[in-house]
Amino acid sequence: AVFLANEEQILSGAFEGSLITRMSARVAMAYKKCTQVSMEKIYCSREVLDVELAGFRVLSTLVNLMVDAVTSPEKVYSQLLINRVSEQYDIKAVSLYERIQAALDYISGMTDVFALDLYRKINGNSLPAV
Repeated sequence: AVFLANEEQILSGAFEGSLITRMSARVAMAYKKCTQVSMEKIYCSREVLDVELAGFRVLSTLVNLMVDAVTSPEKVYSQLLINRVSEQYDIKAVSLYERIQAALDYISGMTDVFALDLYRKINGNSLPAV
């Protein structure tokens, strides 16, 4: 109802503010209850927390390793990591700032599956057939 009442302004880009703040008291109460239940039952469930914890570990490991690699490219391990990065990223740029930016761009462009696969390979949990 709130969207339909403001549809013309929304579509023209003239609408300001939040639709949620314009809901009726009854709808706002239901929305608040749904938010509360979803936080308790969905976002804080053990399964969701486990995925978030694993994701944090994967991303922090990849970021730390790649930033270390571009900071110290003379190291053998750094070169192995740098050589995995596709050529679309200027991972061998002259300035450290640009190399770090390229490393972060590389990681931020990864899908979840690709990031997890790379993490497993780097940690020796998944090895290619030899």
